[in-house]
Amino acid sequence: MEEKNIESIFMKASKKEGFMTENERRIDGVKEFKRMTLGSFRRKSIKTLKEMAQTLYNSRIASSIEEGENITKLLVGKVVNYRSGGDIGFTQMKDREGNIRYAITDYSYDIRF
Repeated sequence: MEEKNIESIFMKASKKEGFMTENERRIDGVKEFKRMTLGSFRRKSIKTLKEMAQTLYNSRIASSIEEGENITKLLVGKVVNYRSGGDIGFTQMKDREGNIRYAITDYSYDIRF
C-alpha cells in the first residue's frame, strides 16, 4: 500500500450506503473507526500491535490481521481528519517494560486559546 493513499483505506470502514463522494465515504469511515477505538467520549486509546491489527480487521479496513499490522505501522505519525476541527492521530510509544504500543488520539479535544 502506498503511503500517499493511507487515508483512503478508511473508506472501507464506512457503513453508509448510497451515493457519496470519496471524501464523504472516507470521513464516514474515519468516524466509524474512531467510534470503535475511542467511543464517543474517550480522548486516547493505547493498543498493542495485535490489538490495533484486530481493530482494523474488525472495522473492515484490513482483510487480515497481518495486513492490519502492516497498516498500523503505516499509520504511525499520521493525522486523519474526520470533521471540521476533528482529527485523530496515530503514534508509536513504549510502555515501562519497553514494549511498543500504538496510541490513537482524538485531537479535537486539544482546544488552545
